[in-house]
Amino acid sequence: MQQYRNKLLGKGCCGTSYTQVTEELQELIFNHVNREHDRVNEHRGSETNPEELQELIFNHVKKDISQSEENRGNLRMTSGSRALEKHKLPSFKNLIDLIIDDTVFNNNFLQMMGGMTSLQSIEIFSSDISVNNTLFDQGICKMLHLQHLEIWANGLMGTLPWCLANLTSLQVLDISYNDFMGNISLSPLKMLTSVQELRLSDNHFHILVSLEPFFNHSKLKNFYGPLPIQPHMSLKELDISINSFHGHIPTEFGAYLPMLQTLNISRNALNGSIPSLFGDMKSLVFLDLSNNLLTRGIPEYLATDCTLLQFLVLSNNSLQGQIFLTNFNLKNFLYLQLDGNHFLRKMPDSLSNYSLEGLYISDDHLVGTLPRWLGNKSCLIDIIMSKSHLEGPIPLGFCQLESLEVLDFSENNIIGSLPSCFPPSSIKQVHLSKNKLQGQLSDGLSNISSLTTLDIGYNHFESNIPDWIDMLSNLTCLILSNNDFQGEMSIRLRKLSQLRLIDLSHNKLFGHIPPCLNITIVTTAFDFVFDSHLVRIIPLREEESVEFTTKTISYSYRGRLLAYMYGIDLSNNKLVGVIPYQIGNLVGIHSLNLSHNNLTRPIPLTFSNLKQIESLDLSYNNLNRKIHSQLVEL
Repeated sequence: MQQYRNKLLGKGCCGTSYTQVTEELQELIFNHVNREHDRVNEHRGSETNPEELQELIFNHVKKDISQSEENRGNLRMTSGSRALEKHKLPSFKNLIDLIIDDTVFNNNFLQMMGGMTSLQSIEIFSSDISVNNTLFDQGICKMLHLQHLEIWANGLMGTLPWCLANLTSLQVLDISYNDFMGNISLSPLKMLTSVQELRLSDNHFHILVSLEPFFNHSKLKNFYGPLPIQPHMSLKELDISINSFHGHIPTEFGAYLPMLQTLNISRNALNGSIPSLFGDMKSLVFLDLSNNLLTRGIPEYLATDCTLLQFLVLSNNSLQGQIFLTNFNLKNFLYLQLDGNHFLRKMPDSLSNYSLEGLYISDDHLVGTLPRWLGNKSCLIDIIMSKSHLEGPIPLGFCQLESLEVLDFSENNIIGSLPSCFPPSSIKQVHLSKNKLQGQLSDGLSNISSLTTLDIGYNHFESNIPDWIDMLSNLTCLILSNNDFQGEMSIRLRKLSQLRLIDLSHNKLFGHIPPCLNITIVTTAFDFVFDSHLVRIIPLREEESVEFTTKTISYSYRGRLLAYMYGIDLSNNKLVGVIPYQIGNLVGIHSLNLSHNNLTRPIPLTFSNLKQIESLDLSYNNLNRKIHSQLVEL
């Protein structure tokens, strides 16, 4: 049933308000129902009795469907079937699966849940649930057949009610990302002996020093919650991330949990060294110790005995010394993230023996030339090695990295020109700023329609902006600042319709500003969608960061801020003539810097449209000093 539900929800139902019943799933969906809608629109389907539905999905419902009898009567299922009765919702007595995502429900509906006694699976996340007690006492705790309960990221508070102990069939329980509190040892969780997966992370539970309350949970395989330091021989997953644990990681940790496959202790305040007995976790596949205060180096036994390890995330600690000894034996190694530490040596050549897909080693003290063997790693997707002391030219072999999507060598000492075949055709982001690169832009860039970011500021590139620049049709960030580009601004720049940031400042460009310089995307609000499901996933690829100057200060914009930032910087060139009035139609722009040029005439009146502008610099030009009254409000 799950695969059909995913398929259905992936067909673009979001944004359409309707009730849909499918023969295959007998499924009812209330999707994006808002208060202004009088009813749920008709949708084709076979006649279905709502009492016989097996799966019910409320997705982004902002209308309280149980607030009044009038509203309840407005919710009708008209898919060729009989409508819901005017003054009540059906009991859904045969319902098996209930999914509630980003939805508002009050006590009336939560009480109605208590009658859904056949439910086996409930998923409620990112929703507004008014009262905890109603949810449990009159709802969930009556569902004795329940096997799967996920109620994460709902802002639930208080202690866990003891009635949860009634759910003796429960196999999966997820209450993470809420505000629950209390002593776990004195909670109903110790009674749920059938549980196989338990997620408690990111709450306010009292720190648990052992797994003793769960010793009777012989089926427990996945645990996400406070730190255990007593043995549990069958545990496979442990996530205690995003808490406030201090002190050392227990030296016996690996010996106590020998069957672990996934271990996440990130985002705490743990100090000391990584225990050598981590090597006893020979089934370990994923290890994340990032964002702590760990010191010393990577223990030898971790690198030699955890042969199944694929993901190693140790970023943002104070680790130092050699990255790996020469005899490490991680045969299945795919992702290595070590950025934000103090490693002093060059990258070990022994990494060339592995089919790496992601390499993240920034903010470190790596020295030496760029490893040539990187050009042989055809599976590499991300190479992020910024803010170090790497030097030498970009190896020709990088042209063969056919899977590469992100390349970041910014803030190093890389020299020479770009290879003529550079970059590979799959690339999406190129970050090479603050190096010592020179010459012309590689013609190889002209064929990269997937490129979204080209950031090569603060180098020594020269010649004109190439005529093929308009072929980068998906480009959103173009940073060419602080180079030696010359010639007229190419009129082809107007064809880059996806641009959000363009920085051509501190070059030798002359002539007029193209009248149709096109950053049309800023005229509409950028739709940045936050997927609540991603709160579970710890991405190895960090948010993209681009440096842009506003109000004479350079800021690094990343993630959501970068997505909402729109700006133009053409300052410190030799541009002449009038400022095109069309720039005033870029109503969503936040930063505009045309200073230190030879622009003339008055400021266009259309600039009064720039209501979102936060930084406007037209200084050091030959503009008319009289400012029109319409522009005073800016």
